Amino acid sequence: MSGYQVGLNSFGSKPADFPHQREGHLDHLTWYNSRPALQFFGFDDPVNCDALIGDEIRITVHDDHVCSSCGGDVDPDRDVCWDCADSPLMTPCIWNPGTECSWSDCPYPEYKRDACAHTFVVYLVAKDSVKVGITRADRRQARWAEQGATHAAIIGECHNRKVAGIVEMCLAEEYPSKADSSWYIPVDDPVETLVEAAAEAGECFPDRLAGCYTLDGLSTAEIRERVVSVPDRSTRVNDEIVAGTSELSRGDRQRGHVVGVRGSVIATESFTFNAKLHAGTRVTLETTGDLAVPEEDSNT
Repeated sequence: MSGYQVGLNSFGSKPADFPHQREGHLDHLTWYNSRPALQFFGFDDPVNCDALIGDEIRITVHDDHVCSSCGGDVDPDRDVCWDCADSPLMTPCIWNPGTECSWSDCPYPEYKRDACAHTFVVYLVAKDSVKVGITRADRRQARWAEQGATHAAIIGECHNRKVAGIVEMCLAEEYPSKADSSWYIPVDDPVETLVEAAAEAGECFPDRLAGCYTLDGLSTAEIRERVVSVPDRSTRVNDEIVAGTSELSRGDRQRGHVVGVRGSVIATESFTFNAKLHAGTRVTLETTGDLAVPEEDSNT
C-alpha cells in the first residue's frame, strides 16, 4: 500500500489546472464533529471536504485495492482480508444482531465489552423514504450524517446491541433497514413524515421490549421537537439533477465543480463520487484548491 500528496511547492511536473493532489487507497468519508472529511489509508490527515465546495476536482478511480477494513493486502477477488472477514465489524453478529448475536456466549468478549455492551438507540431517518437503524447512543449524530439522512428521530433506547437489533428487526417489517448510499431526492416534508412514522412506531416494538419505546404518551408537537436536522453540504443542490448524474466506477476518470457533500457522496454538476462504494480502492483526487485539513475542535 502506498500513497502520496503534492502541492504547489512540490518538485516534478504537475498539470497547471490541478496543482494539488492526493493519491492513495481510500478509507471512508467521515462526519466527525459534523465536518465531512475524506480519509485515506496511510495518511494521518484527512482531506477537508468543506474546502472542496465550489472548487473543480478531478477524480480517478483505479483498479487496484486493499482491504477496505484495515488497509492491508488482500486477494484480488476479495474486498476484505481473511483476518478482517473473521472479526468484527465484518461478522454477521454485527450486521444482524437481532438474529445472529449469541450474547451470552459471545466469541468476541473484548469487542462485546468495548462496542456492544453500551446504550444503543433505535432511530428513524428521512432520506428518499423513512429508514430504521440502530447505533451507539454516543455516536448517533455522526451515524446519521454518514448515512446521508436529512432528518432523524430517536424512537427507542436499549441497553445493548443485541436488544436494539431485535427491535430493529421488528421495525424493519414496516420501515427498511437497508438504504442505498447514492445521492437521492429527499422525501417531501421530512419532518412531518418522521413525526407520523415515529408516533406509529411503538406498535412495532415486541411486547417484551415495549419499555424501550421512548415516545410513549408524547403529543405530536412533543415528538416534532425531537426531530433533528442532520448536517450536510447540499443546501443549494438541485437533487433531481445530481441524482441523475453518473456515479464513478472503477477505471473512471472525470472532472467537475463540487456542489455538495451528503453522506458518503461528493457531488459535482456532472458526476458523483460515492466513497462508500470505493473503500480500499486506490483513488487520485486532484483539486484547484488546497487540500486543507480540518482543524481540531478544542472542546473535544
